[in-house]
Amino acid sequence: MIIHPYSPQCGCNRCGNEDLQQARDDESREAYRDDLIECPDFIAELALENEEAERAAAAVTDADMAELGRIVTTALYRAADELIATRADESGITPGEAAQRMYEVYRPEPARGAA
Repeated sequence: MIIHPYSPQCGCNRCGNEDLQQARDDESREAYRDDLIECPDFIAELALENEEAERAAAAVTDADMAELGRIVTTALYRAADELIATRADESGITPGEAAQRMYEVYRPEPARGAA
């Protein structure tokens, strides 16, 4: 049995399983990231970068709320991607696991009395 490092070009069963695991992790990361950017506490911590802030100020000046929404949404995805990547690197976990953990940190508490 030949054991070799993972290669995306390889067609062996071991590399195929690795590809499948990576694809599942990517799907998990994207799903949790999409949930994360909807969390009020995550949104509250958003810090726009200089260029984003300038574009946001221009959108407000022009009363272009659709553009402002696009800027904020793009910034939320950027911030979520950065947080997930940092957490994955620091903890030695996959990006999908990091995204799940970050969502668990930021997800809103269920309303009292809600099922």
